[in-house]
Amino acid sequence: MKELKHVPLKEITKIRTGYAVRGRLIEDPDGAFSIIQMKDASPEGINWGELVRINQVGLSLPDFLKPNDVVFCGRGTRIFAVPISTVDKNTAAGQQFSVLTPQSNLPAEYIAWYINSSPGQHYFRKNAGASLLINVNRRVLENCTIPLPNDNDIHIFAELVKSVNHEKQIMDELYAKKQQLLESIILKGLNS
Repeated sequence: MKELKHVPLKEITKIRTGYAVRGRLIEDPDGAFSIIQMKDASPEGINWGELVRINQVGLSLPDFLKPNDVVFCGRGTRIFAVPISTVDKNTAAGQQFSVLTPQSNLPAEYIAWYINSSPGQHYFRKNAGASLLINVNRRVLENCTIPLPNDNDIHIFAELVKSVNHEKQIMDELYAKKQQLLESIILKGLNS
């Protein structure tokens, strides 16, 4: 078996903090950009339809998300990463997140998959401190080492991750429709 190279995230991604908003977010339907908040993100992905639009509140505009970025959540009760494949123009991650921009030959799906995998989760839980509320600091994130297969394999793995995630999304939608059908049948039976 060939030896895999393990590389820290800081060497294969640019890591930046999400957009810092002072005070409470003031929603403006005509705002300059959309922002991802904690309630909008989960290991399953970003709930794009729920993002609020806001106007610039800091001295500068945020670094907007681009395809192949990874949104990392290391605060709260869960540690997870979401690969960004498509994103609306002028969308930013909130300050609770870190954004990882992989080197051009690395797929975001692979990096997010590794962070969400058992070895990735073990690393973060071991290094985030013993508390019910998690807070992964930048140093811990930067030093997370990821095994890198060859270029061909890494792209095959990324496509496999995309395929499985798409299948899960379809199965979740099917389950929700079955639940609605079941409820409709039972309620109709109760009212007869």
